[in-house]
Amino acid sequence: MNWLIAPHCADRIRPRPSSMATALMITAIGAVGVSAAVAYPARIAQSPYLSPPVFDSGEHPAAVVSELGVLSRGMVLDEDRVVLLDGRTLLFVNVRTGELWTAGGEGGGPGEFAGSGGALGLYRGQDALTVWDLNNDYRLTTFSYTGDVLGTRRFDVSSVEFFEERDYRHNEIAPAIDRMRFDGDGRLWMRHYVMPGANTKTWTVWDWDGGSTTFSVGMPASESLLDVRGRLVLLRVRSELGVDRAVIRQLVFG
Repeated sequence: MNWLIAPHCADRIRPRPSSMATALMITAIGAVGVSAAVAYPARIAQSPYLSPPVFDSGEHPAAVVSELGVLSRGMVLDEDRVVLLDGRTLLFVNVRTGELWTAGGEGGGPGEFAGSGGALGLYRGQDALTVWDLNNDYRLTTFSYTGDVLGTRRFDVSSVEFFEERDYRHNEIAPAIDRMRFDGDGRLWMRHYVMPGANTKTWTVWDWDGGSTTFSVGMPASESLLDVRGRLVLLRVRSELGVDRAVIRQLVFG
């Protein structure tokens, strides 16, 4: 049995999309709710497809972007900017102009991190990004969208609530769902179970506020979904040699 913690500061740091928020949502609606969300045949109003890449980090002129190490997280900040997490380095990239700002690094000073990769949580605000460093006493550091440190604060571990996380068997959900995440617009993305050797994977998107399935979209099995905002889809592409690239595609309707 696993347990999750949910900070009371959630409203301030907008912890969505995140694995924590997704897990709490799953706990709330249960297997029955997930089944209703993806019931077959789904009531899908639109079926978009993904455009060719409109941004590819491998083509960026700066080596720190074009030669990523391990791209563990990424987020679409607005129509022009994304942030990519390479180890402990935050790369703020303007995908239209190519402008680049960096932040982070290893250490305990302002804007530095003790954790790396999955030990760092990214939370998008209206005009700032907050990083939750789990390995540094849950410290929260807020950055502008150009990498400037706006402030730091410690997470109050006394102000947490514990939730029980239940693992569901595949036959409790039809069709089977093996991954879920919120996007930047509050939509819930649910990935249908990917069979071994499959070349594509399908995500069904649920409008949490409207209470309905909005669309399903397929993508190559070699691309991992990092974030979505509006029609921009941020993906990680990993080569056979383990080299990561960040790619942005657009949802095309009609």
